[in-house]
Amino acid sequence: MKDLRTLLEASILDNAISEASLLDIEDTLNTKIDFKTLVNSKTKGEFLAMANTLKNLIEDASSKTYKYNELKKGKSYIFMYNSVFGEDDFVIAFVDKWPIVNDEIDHLYDAYYEIFWENNEVKVVFDTTGSRFSYLIRSNNLFNESYGPYDIPKEYLKDLKYLAKNAEQW
Repeated sequence: MKDLRTLLEASILDNAISEASLLDIEDTLNTKIDFKTLVNSKTKGEFLAMANTLKNLIEDASSKTYKYNELKKGKSYIFMYNSVFGEDDFVIAFVDKWPIVNDEIDHLYDAYYEIFWENNEVKVVFDTTGSRFSYLIRSNNLFNESYGPYDIPKEYLKDLKYLAKNAEQW
């Protein structure tokens, strides 16, 4: 029942889910919520509800959040935020092993993957724009609300590594 409560609170508090999307949420209650399920969302409301539930599950499973100077090489991290660039934009950024170095750009950049809703579908992209995962963490001016970074719980790491293999370059 905690998942139902979390989903309903998210829909009320964030005001991001229309009444029509509530039916989508009810359909997902009998579905295991993981990242593979998230990327198969059919509507933005469904995506936001599942992303919020995953955020809450990961927050509950993590013992602490990290500052950018506390990240350890070879560890997996996840960071989630509400972007100020678009209404209701929720982004999940992750690294399967920090830092992911993209030598095509610059060997100093710690690249990352993102999951977000765009143009009526979920996108999974590898950010090759020269962005830094550590910059996401220490940059407060880009985000309304941010969560993490957290360690990626083992039960989700396999899904995220699979998504990373199939991510489009951005």
